[in-house]
Amino acid sequence: MVAAVAAKRVRSCRERRLSMKEVARCLGELSKLNSQNELSNPCIILSKAAMAMETKASLFSPCKLGQYNLSHRFPHVPGIFNNDQVEAWKPVVQKVHAKGAVIFCQLWHVGRASHPELKPGGIAPISSTDKPISKRWRVLLPNGKYEIYPSPRKLGTHELPQIVHEYRQSALNAIEAGFDGIEIHGAHGYLLDQFMKDGINERTDEYSGSLQNRCKLIIQVVQAVVSAIGADRVGVRISPAIDHLDAMDSNPRSLGLAVIDRLNKLQSDCGSKLAYLHITQPRYTAYGQTESGRPGSEDEEAQLLRTWRNAYQGTFICSGGFTRDPSRGRGGCRLGGLWTPLHFKPGFG
Repeated sequence: MVAAVAAKRVRSCRERRLSMKEVARCLGELSKLNSQNELSNPCIILSKAAMAMETKASLFSPCKLGQYNLSHRFPHVPGIFNNDQVEAWKPVVQKVHAKGAVIFCQLWHVGRASHPELKPGGIAPISSTDKPISKRWRVLLPNGKYEIYPSPRKLGTHELPQIVHEYRQSALNAIEAGFDGIEIHGAHGYLLDQFMKDGINERTDEYSGSLQNRCKLIIQVVQAVVSAIGADRVGVRISPAIDHLDAMDSNPRSLGLAVIDRLNKLQSDCGSKLAYLHITQPRYTAYGQTESGRPGSEDEEAQLLRTWRNAYQGTFICSGGFTRDPSRGRGGCRLGGLWTPLHFKPGFG
């Protein structure tokens, strides 16, 4: 249950975050935080407090979640699925708030983007499919070495309600820890993206085939989290047009619009706006390989972003390749997410 003081802080922070006088600089993924035993540690506290003090940015902290322990992609990433983790996060959040900044907890299931060595008991990763990520990509193991991704276990339809429940419970845990809100990570080839992209999802059940079916799981997750903590504390991140971790779709434009249409309806039905929709720039589509750095057409990218921006009825954030230069904003984005320009503190890499 959320205390009244926390609710008041969220409202005031949300007003500040959406003010054009203070453009939010959202840190995309702090994906390699040096936690111990899945608990936030003093290094994270000091680093986040310093980041908040020097940048006045809105901060995002990625957390794995759930009894399945589905979210292990990197060693030493902190969690938010048990009481010890909730207690360990409280001083982190308090330090960030003391500097006048806002902090959201990014919830992620990475699905097949994992390895048995990163999981309790050496269990196989799970996914919408039993196809592994291609050898183009590598997973970082606890010994510091990189290995190919193993074949995942395809989730049964009967298991998906438990996935939805774990997102809901982890969102409640994040609010109890003092976070101002949560971001549902449905992007970058992680579990929810593995259900949305037709280049991965080859199921034959109600979560496959049509756009409506492939969007079903992420919408169920958003509905469950919104019912638990309120729409204005929930952000959603998607990446319809990037191929990170082999997450390709035959029609990214339509996929993005399908998710947006369902989020708009959800907002209308519940009578409240989500905190924001966060979309990763589609520029990665043109790379062939994300690492190659071959640029795509900025005009095409801007047109695609503008299509999604115009369709979404709420606050729209885009990230990927932005700098502090405001002239780099494209596609009608009002809020941009920065990562590299703010990646300057020990413990953030």
